[in-house]
Amino acid sequence: MILSGKQSVTLTGAPGVGKSAVATAVANNLKKDGFLPMLVNARGCKTASRVCGRLIKQLGLRLPIQHVTMVRSWLADYDKKIILVVDNLELPENEEEKVAEFLHELHE
Repeated sequence: MILSGKQSVTLTGAPGVGKSAVATAVANNLKKDGFLPMLVNARGCKTASRVCGRLIKQLGLRLPIQHVTMVRSWLADYDKKIILVVDNLELPENEEEKVAEFLHELHE
């Protein structure tokens, strides 16, 4: 997901086919274009709240997840474009929708 450009891509597939390797390679390749890759491993997160909390921690922030506007402001003020890779996101469908809503709010 490219937060500053408001674009997202979802890679799905069976375990071991290379989704993580492709996402990481693309993210690292975008460094030359001025992007900062942020890799968030969601393994073990059972709820959207945990995934969002891990993202906030990865950004180096200490905020409750409800403070989306503060996270968005931090991202807007950051001097680099950020590409976010959320890996191992295995949640029930309703929880995946909550993560998607959170990330969508960061886009706005």
